[in-house]
Order: sequence, then C-alpha cells, then structure tokens
Amino acid sequence: MAEIKRQFEVNFFSQIFLLQKFVPIMRLQGGGKIIVTTSMMGRISMPFLSFYSSSKWALEGLLENMRYELKGTNVKLAALAPGIIRTRFFKDETKSKDFGDNFYKSKFEGALNNINNGSEKGASPEMVAQKVWKIANSDGNKFRYIVDFMAYFLIYHRLLTPLNFNQYIISKIVK
Repeated sequence: MAEIKRQFEVNFFSQIFLLQKFVPIMRLQGGGKIIVTTSMMGRISMPFLSFYSSSKWALEGLLENMRYELKGTNVKLAALAPGIIRTRFFKDETKSKDFGDNFYKSKFEGALNNINNGSEKGASPEMVAQKVWKIANSDGNKFRYIVDFMAYFLIYHRLLTPLNFNQYIISKIVK
C-alpha cells in the first residue's frame, strides 16, 4: 500500500496541488497555459506497472475534465505524454519487489529487464524539451501532445485494435 500511495502522491495529488495554486492566478490574469506531463502509460497499460499507469490514467482523466471546467476562462491545459525516454527512470524507480513466491518475481524481473533495455533505445530528453517549447509557444488549444514514435504507436494501436490483440502486442514488447 505504501508504494501505491507514493505513486499517487507523486503522479496525481501533487499535480492537483499545483493546479489549485496556478489556475486561480491564471484566471485572474486573464488566461495562461499549463503544461502537465502525463505519460503514454496514462493511455495504455503494461504488465507490472499497474500503480504507475493507474496514477497517470487518473491524471489524464482529471485534465480532460478540467478542460470542460475551464472553458471560457482562457486558461489552457496541455497534456504532454512521453513514451520511453532515455533516462534512468525505470532503473531508479522500479525495483524488484518481494512477491512472496517466484512465480510473479521472475515475470516481473523479466518484464522490467525488457523495459530497461528498451529505455536505452528510447527518445532523448531533448526531444521532450523541444515538445515543451513547441507547446509553450503554440497559440492553439490542442490538448494532448505525444512525444515520440513508440508512444504514438502504442497509444493509437490501443485505440484502434481490440483489447486482446493489443495485450498480445504489449506482451511481445515486454516479454
């Protein structure tokens, strides 16, 4: 439970706190743009990243709802959804857990190894920074910005294919 609460504190509740601080100021000043980093995991699921993904799904839902609530205020929300980025995120944040038996432990470690190996081939942090620059300097009211090709592929694949087929593809990626 402690890990679940930590994931939601970092990925969801902290964003609510910041939005509660910034939105009233932006409304008073006549508008503004808030860029919130979500994740491709807020649109798709991967095995053994359930709590991270759930917190990002919650954040995506919050932001979509807030767009309705902010209509007419000139406060714009943008959701930045990176995929796998070449950072130490997965190595530092996802550690092997004590599952009580080897059935889940070996599956978790296998999936985590594949994700870690994939992160070495992920998009560059500079690509994320360029996307933030683009969003900040855009006059439009586009909501979702997907950073890299893998995120585009996985998100749209999830939207356009049946769940069973999508889960088959994900299982081949994460093994």
